Amino acid sequence: MQGAILRGVYNLESPSLFNCSSTCKWDGPYYSVGFQSSCSNVTVATSATKSCTNGTDIQCTMQTPGGVTFNTLWVPTEVQTVSIVNTSTTSPIPDFDTTKPNFTMPSNITQFAVFRAPSAAGLYPTQNFDPNQGIIGEEIVECTIKVAGFKYSDIEAVGSTLNRSTVEVIPLDNATYTGYHTYVSLVFPGGTNGDFIMAPGDVLGVYNFFASPQFTGELQDGDATTKAVGTAGAFLHGNISDLVTTMAASMSDHVRSGTNQELGLGSAQETVLFVSVQWEWLSLPIVAEIATAVLLIATMVSSRRTTRVGLWKSSNVALLVHDALGSEGMLKADIQNADQLRDLSRGVEVKLE
Repeated sequence: MQGAILRGVYNLESPSLFNCSSTCKWDGPYYSVGFQSSCSNVTVATSATKSCTNGTDIQCTMQTPGGVTFNTLWVPTEVQTVSIVNTSTTSPIPDFDTTKPNFTMPSNITQFAVFRAPSAAGLYPTQNFDPNQGIIGEEIVECTIKVAGFKYSDIEAVGSTLNRSTVEVIPLDNATYTGYHTYVSLVFPGGTNGDFIMAPGDVLGVYNFFASPQFTGELQDGDATTKAVGTAGAFLHGNISDLVTTMAASMSDHVRSGTNQELGLGSAQETVLFVSVQWEWLSLPIVAEIATAVLLIATMVSSRRTTRVGLWKSSNVALLVHDALGSEGMLKADIQNADQLRDLSRGVEVKLE
C-alpha cells in the first residue's frame, strides 16, 4: 500500500491488471472497493488562526478546520518554510479485537493538509513576507481519504489501455468485522449495492503510512536544519487536489489487485475478414466470357467442317505473293502445301520502296 500511495503522489503510472490480446469489453456492472479523496481550499480559515512570534526568527502556528497543525519558519535572508504535509491522524492502528462485538471503523480513514508557500512557485518578492505574520500569500488545502465503493460499467481495453467509461461512487457506512483474529475482514455496508469487504491489512497500511515521517514532513529553503521531508516535495508544483485524486486512484488499484482481487470475464473483439459478392456487377463480364467461349467453339467447329481451309502458316512469304483472284476479290496465294512455300521462300527477293 505504501508503494501505491507514493506512485500516486509522484504521479508515476502503473498499468492496470487485465489480460486482453486485442480489443476487449466488459459490460458489467462490476463492483469494487477502493479509496476516494475530497479536498478543499482552507487558506482563509486557516490563516485566521495564525499566531506568530516576534524577533529574528518568525515562527508561526496555525490550524486547519479539520485540526491539522502547521508550524512555519521565516528567517529573513536565511531560511524559510516552503511546503508542509501534516495529518490529524494520531492513533494510526485501529483495534481489531474480536472480543469487542460492537467494534466499528469509520469509512473516513485519514485527514491531512498541505501548506505551500508562494516561493514554491519561484516567487520571492518581499510582499510574500510580513514582519508580524511571517509567510503570507500561502496556499493551504485540506484533504480526506475514505473508503468507498465503485460501480464500473462499459469497460473497454485497447492494447495496454483500460478505459472505464462509467464510474459510479457508492458512499459506504462504518465498517464492522467478520472472522476471527488474523482472518478478520472489514465489511462496509453499501446499502442497496450490498456489502463491500476489505482486508484489514490495506486499512492498516494506510493508517500507518499517513501518520509516518515517510508521508508527513516539512521542506525548507535556505540554511535549513535537517528535518523529515516526507512527501512535501511532491506538492511543490501542480494542482494539489489533482495529485491527491491520483493518489486515491493508485490506492484503489492496489486494493483491486491484492487479496480482494476477483476475476471478471469479458469478451474479446477480433478482426474477421468477410467477402461480399455483388453478382449484378459481375453479370456483364461473365456474359462476355461465355459469349467469347461460344464464338471460339463455333469457329473451331465451322473450320473443321470446311475442307478448303489450308494449313495455318507462320511464314510471311504467303502474304508477299498473294493475289486478288476472281470476281469476289479474294486475297489468295496460289500455294498448295508447305513444301511449295519453302521452295518459294528460297528464291524470292523483295525490296521495300
